[in-house]
Amino acid sequence: MISTGIFRKAALRQPFRSVGLLLLCAAASFAVLIQVLQASVLASAVQELGGYYRAIGSFRSASGNPDEHDVTACVEAIAGDERVSLVDVRRYGTYTMEDHYTGATACQLGYHDPNIASCYIRGNCAGTAIEDGEFTDFLLWELLPDVNWASTSTHDFTCKLAVTIYDPELVAGIPGSVTPGHVLTLYHYSNDRTELEEIATQFAEGEDILIHVCRASGSRTDFLWLLPMGKQMMYACPVNAEKPVDFSQPILSDIAEDMHLLETNIRSSAVYTTGDMSAMAGLNDRYVLMKGRYLDRRDDLERHPVCVIRSELAASAGIGVGDTLTVRLWDLKHPGTAIRLDLEGKTLEELSFVSVELTVVGIVRSIDDAETYERYCGDIYIPNSIMPESYNYLSYINNSWTTVSLRSMEDRESFLAQYERTFKELGWRLEFEENNWYSFADAAQPMRQSAKLGATLFGSIAVIALSLVVFLYVLSRRKEIAILRALGCPAKRTATAALCPLLAVGWSGILLGSGAACAYGMGRAEKTLHGLTAEHILQVRFPVQTMVLGTGLLLLFLLVMGWLTLRHRAGTSKL
Repeated sequence: MISTGIFRKAALRQPFRSVGLLLLCAAASFAVLIQVLQASVLASAVQELGGYYRAIGSFRSASGNPDEHDVTACVEAIAGDERVSLVDVRRYGTYTMEDHYTGATACQLGYHDPNIASCYIRGNCAGTAIEDGEFTDFLLWELLPDVNWASTSTHDFTCKLAVTIYDPELVAGIPGSVTPGHVLTLYHYSNDRTELEEIATQFAEGEDILIHVCRASGSRTDFLWLLPMGKQMMYACPVNAEKPVDFSQPILSDIAEDMHLLETNIRSSAVYTTGDMSAMAGLNDRYVLMKGRYLDRRDDLERHPVCVIRSELAASAGIGVGDTLTVRLWDLKHPGTAIRLDLEGKTLEELSFVSVELTVVGIVRSIDDAETYERYCGDIYIPNSIMPESYNYLSYINNSWTTVSLRSMEDRESFLAQYERTFKELGWRLEFEENNWYSFADAAQPMRQSAKLGATLFGSIAVIALSLVVFLYVLSRRKEIAILRALGCPAKRTATAALCPLLAVGWSGILLGSGAACAYGMGRAEKTLHGLTAEHILQVRFPVQTMVLGTGLLLLFLLVMGWLTLRHRAGTSKL
């Protein structure tokens, strides 16, 4: 205590020198820490903004042949390359919601697909009429044998059958597709008048009947097509208007199966799996994120039961972000927006499925609201790990559903240089999406180098300044050190006693300079970032850990430097 008091009193007798040393420590710490803060903020900003510029590529046919899709060999060629962060091979399937019908069903009314857009209606027949003439309109549907979708085409007809129905009531089909109390007129076209006359005999005026119709809102004239029911060429089945339809009758048994399939399909649509939806090629050209977020890599790796849906589905089903959907994922050979039993070769009860509960984390809106995209309104996206691996009807990797993502934008050129020839020999080329990465990199690189250079330069100056503080302090305390050593005080104890006032002055100065750097440095760093060109909004964050570490290193340097110097001086001190 006596030895420590000698140095403390000596420092108090020289207040201007003590204050000078304190200010020198403050200036040194302020100069270096403000540069460290600026370099840290800039590095953090570059890292944050650089993450938005992702190297996302997709395969295109080198020959321009739209019928080429198999990129299995290309994906196998880049397997194991450390520059690749993800090869997202998406899959396509069919899902059914337990409690809602999909947004696709309303739009599918215009796609003439009886598996989705048709309805079974009960009503009172007001009569029929056959008109001869020249009629040009859409043929109902032509199911392609190898693909799960229906097409329409215009045809010329010479006869048209019109059937008028009073008081229609929906028995099966899309809710809201029939307005009770209205009058419906149904049409059936043919070039064979005899065929229409035979169909007309099934409709008795004043009789309550069950009929099957499909709304053809995509045709030149909005009308309802008359469809056959079940596996028989039956267009009208008499029913009792006051009782539920009795489907136990043999003639109606296959109609019951058909209606059960219809009720399933109006709650069904397409599901896509993805390893990282946010890294899908062309995502920003197709969708706008309205609420929530996209699926990310962690969702797939951690098997999060989540999904992203379209705004049409959210509106029709009353679903929002955070809501839970209970769905069935079907194991189909021919998946699509509807289940086609004629292509599966099985009954609905024989098809396999898994039930999952999905939480909605994002809602998207299609940028292109044209009619060509309406059929996809019920689409949902889920992590790839949620759908069983065996649910994959393709024996190859489809280029349309494959995205290649690199770990860094800086790897694009070297990656293409290595694999471009291989891809070309396989008939493909890999195209990366263009962005402003190079403009961003050109602006960021010199700023980062300047910040690092400034931090290094001022760090060296701070070391010199703190060393000077130690030297001046030891020089001013050499007499007190010599006296204690002459009185027999050990060198270690003498150095320790002399170190305490030095740390009190030096550490106070360093902490003062650190506080000033924190207060002033963030504003300066934000001004510097204004010169950083980027497409995304930047949130500047204070680097707490970096500043604490920088301040700690300065305090530690003064402690170590002061102790070593004082210990050496005490060991060699003489009066």
